[in-house]
Amino acid sequence: MSKKDKLTSLHEQISDYFLDKIKSGDVTAADVNNMLKFLKDNGVNSASIKNPKLQAVAEKLSESISDEMLAQLENEMECN
Repeated sequence: MSKKDKLTSLHEQISDYFLDKIKSGDVTAADVNNMLKFLKDNGVNSASIKNPKLQAVAEKLSESISDEMLAQLENEMECN
């Protein structure tokens, strides 16, 4: 397996992992923070999502974040 194939596979596995976490409902504020960073690092924003798996992570994440979790994330960000 080439290096590119390995990286592609790893990227897909990370996307699948995040989707599974969201679907299970067992998402912590730290998970959300990591997912947001993953999306940002991959250039995912509302204007341009080309990878269907990244789009799915972004959509599921936005659907599943509660106001309480957003407040917790904001508090954590202020502390750092």
